Amino acid sequence: MATAKTAGVLRAEIHELMTRTAQLLGFDRDLSPPYLVNGFMGSGYAKPTPGGRDAMSLLARSEGMLTDPVYTAKALDAVVKLASSHEFGKGPVVFWHTGGLPALFAEDQGLMRWYEWPS
Repeated sequence: MATAKTAGVLRAEIHELMTRTAQLLGFDRDLSPPYLVNGFMGSGYAKPTPGGRDAMSLLARSEGMLTDPVYTAKALDAVVKLASSHEFGKGPVVFWHTGGLPALFAEDQGLMRWYEWPS
């Protein structure tokens, strides 16, 4: 059975991935450690949230980008809320959208069930 990683271990692994990616892109400055956030899971793992739905709609309307309705949408909800509350401080915020589009069409949580999501 797999055990959950501690925040410190996860932060270190993410920072290493960020550093390697920056080097591949020719970015030669030191990067700040990642900012880990809790509180956006909603009622449970693999379940959409109203905030995620709103963030997903915002991105689709403003940038023409689609996200999956659960994981990426929840992460985007955190970015939108924290960026608007100045939690991130000064400087750019990078939201790395890694996919998940097939979930848009999942029968149990995709767009076809959006009309049932609580608002």
